Amino acid sequence: MIDEHADSKCRIFLCYRDSGAETAKMFKNYLKAQKKINYGRVWYSDDECVGNFKFNILNIIPQCDYFFLFISSDFTKGFLTPNGENNLSGFVKDGTEYRECITMQEIAAIEMQRQSRPVTIVTVNIDGSTLDVSVLEKVFANAGILSENSVEFYKNLNQNVYLRRQTDFELFASRLAKGLELNDGIGINMPQEAETPSPLSDASALPIINEREYQKAFSALIKSGDYPFVDFFGYTGQVLSSDLLTYADRYSLDLTLRILQRNYVIEDADEKHHNESISKGLRPWAKAESIKRMCFEDWPYSMKRVIRYYAHQPILKGALFCNANKRAVIGFFNFQKWEEVPLSGGSEFKSVPSDMIFVDSRASKTHETLLERLQSQFEYEWAHALSQEEMKHYTGVSEAKKPDRPEIIITDFDRTLIYLYRDVSLLLQLAKIISDYYSLYIKVDESFYMRDGYNSWHELHQKVYDEYTEEQSAQINAQAEKLVTKFEMETEAKTPLFDGVDKTVKALHEGGIRLGIVSSNATEVISHCLSKYGLVSYFESIIGRENPFNPLHVKPSPYQINMCIAHMGAKGKRIWYTGDDIIDMKAAKQAGVVAIGIASGKYSEKDLYDAGADYCFPSFNDLTDYLKLQSK
Repeated sequence: MIDEHADSKCRIFLCYRDSGAETAKMFKNYLKAQKKINYGRVWYSDDECVGNFKFNILNIIPQCDYFFLFISSDFTKGFLTPNGENNLSGFVKDGTEYRECITMQEIAAIEMQRQSRPVTIVTVNIDGSTLDVSVLEKVFANAGILSENSVEFYKNLNQNVYLRRQTDFELFASRLAKGLELNDGIGINMPQEAETPSPLSDASALPIINEREYQKAFSALIKSGDYPFVDFFGYTGQVLSSDLLTYADRYSLDLTLRILQRNYVIEDADEKHHNESISKGLRPWAKAESIKRMCFEDWPYSMKRVIRYYAHQPILKGALFCNANKRAVIGFFNFQKWEEVPLSGGSEFKSVPSDMIFVDSRASKTHETLLERLQSQFEYEWAHALSQEEMKHYTGVSEAKKPDRPEIIITDFDRTLIYLYRDVSLLLQLAKIISDYYSLYIKVDESFYMRDGYNSWHELHQKVYDEYTEEQSAQINAQAEKLVTKFEMETEAKTPLFDGVDKTVKALHEGGIRLGIVSSNATEVISHCLSKYGLVSYFESIIGRENPFNPLHVKPSPYQINMCIAHMGAKGKRIWYTGDDIIDMKAAKQAGVVAIGIASGKYSEKDLYDAGADYCFPSFNDLTDYLKLQSK
């Protein structure tokens, strides 16, 4: 059944174009007919009115946990205007209005939800149609929300092919619905299942648990706090990020992951051989690129994570949950399954069943001995595996020349010393505040509400300057500056510095290195934050954005860095500028100082090197080891 009360929270959102509407509505009717399961409220792309009430779907999307994209050949039609801009009107070139369909604004809102919290996105590929990811890439880029993994995510979405003239819809819908039933909030009207005896009642038994049981047990063990060390082996890494570790898990300070991943060089060779020889219509393999991306991307969360790579194809897949003494207590594992000549064609095939063998050392001596052997095997493989740096070297990424010790370090603030907007929905809140304010004076397009708030502010600031006199625009823009600074101050008050930054700042200062800050944030916000930690006196110069704000003087312009150098009387000194963003690297190069990338924000070390970085570190705290300084 589904909840049809108009004021109920929406759980499931069905997205489609006109040609996919029939399939989507059939799926909704299927959910409605299931009497033992309550799937919550379900909305359509065109479900804007209930009775005499009209709803804004963009306010409904943040409530949803599941998004089903019913992909037809015209799914992305009308998202872009002929000149490549986002189509906000809902009309296409011939004047036809798309009414019963998903809009560009809705797909952008769904992507923002994906980036800010755990949601499930599923495709239904009608008659084998595929998603035009290139259109989505342009839409997200135009809206200022394109992240480094947006394209890969939509490229790698699981395809559920529905052939309208061939597929049994009841069986197909049943398979889709099973994915919904894994959620604890769905299925509340199901009858209680009879308890079954524990498989551990036979001391010699090794119970096999299904995928659902594995996910639930995994989540419970992570949340218990009893196992501070968890070792993974045989995964691609994507499964861990997408299916097992929740967003909240990644903020655990007391959890250390060791991940022994598949080798993406070997995986890539397998994929090419397989994809060249598979039967027509079968989905090609596409894992190697996601494994490689995880090697290069930064890990912005509190949870400690170390990755190494097999020098060969793994035989086992699983996880070991270890106590404070690093002894494995509970484990899950399964073996690779091999088919030398797959019926579907393609290369020698390897897979791992979704169920897992469950081992608990407390159940019997048999279990304890097996866990000891599994852990011994893991430690052997770990010792002989390739580190991330070795993998980069292995794939031809040359090591950058190490820069000389600096006399002065000027650093960025946000995402280098602190992460103000780890929750990206805050940037949408800022966009709304700014857009609402400027709409009192100029016409503000809806797209400004869907962007990074700072991007919206910069453009609207310029529009006011162009449309009003110098005196009038100065008054209007001054109030906008106050709104942005107030929002930053409120966000800073709730956000701590990166762990260990205070010790690093003190170590740099005590090591004789002079310090400054250049940032696009307000100077008073930066000073207030540093004062709380007793650090403001360690910085000789703090250059925030100008007031009145001048968008021409913020990075990638070298203006602020040059101003900081002048304030510190540092011209001609050996100067590093450290920052997390591509624009930081560009500003540093234009200012003629050493550009040091800090991969603690949204860009990887590779991105920063590509933008001109002379050298990169995973975090600001790594400076102390490099400079051989002692953090106190």
